[in-house]
Amino acid sequence: MKISISRILRSHRRTIALVITRDARLVVRAPLQTTMAEIETLVERKRNWITTKLAQAQQRQGLHRMNPFSDGELFRYKGQQYPLTITTNERSIRLNDHHILFPERLLANPERAMIYWYAHEALRAVTERVQYYSETHGFRHTGITVTGARTRWGSCSQANRLCFSWRLILTPEPVIDYVVVHELCHTVEKNHSARFWNRVGAILPDYKERKALLKEY
Repeated sequence: MKISISRILRSHRRTIALVITRDARLVVRAPLQTTMAEIETLVERKRNWITTKLAQAQQRQGLHRMNPFSDGELFRYKGQQYPLTITTNERSIRLNDHHILFPERLLANPERAMIYWYAHEALRAVTERVQYYSETHGFRHTGITVTGARTRWGSCSQANRLCFSWRLILTPEPVIDYVVVHELCHTVEKNHSARFWNRVGAILPDYKERKALLKEY
């Protein structure tokens, strides 16, 4: 059966990207001159990956429609999935070895509470890694901010202020390190030149593998 493409977005990008949206649709981002035949060929070649990701998106939709923030619902943290446990014994959200403990008193606005916790955890994680790589490689920055950005994992301002999306805490630690190093290197190189990537590679020789893993998120 032919895979349905919900939307094709053409721009001045150089490569074709396949995106599975949160509502389980396939969106293709392609260079301006890309033909429909080229797109369909790539979609067919990536059939297994696409169908797997669509099924996962559909499953997530089903979970949130049925009974969001209930015992057993899975939430991602540093690349792993942990079941939620609603508890009356905790005052704040906490992760133990096997579960995310979620206070019953926060169920009045659970999504806001969970995002706040994720943002707090993201700030703690990236601050520790920024400090580590700054001390070991001599980087200087002017501050760290965690935002709700959906389209960028991180950024570095002209004044060398670092911003990271709280969603970074959902990814594995090697990915977090890659994004941190990427933005720290921008404090020295304000572009994606060969010198920039050489600097990243000198710190993380496997950065290409980490970058590819990041795209899965």
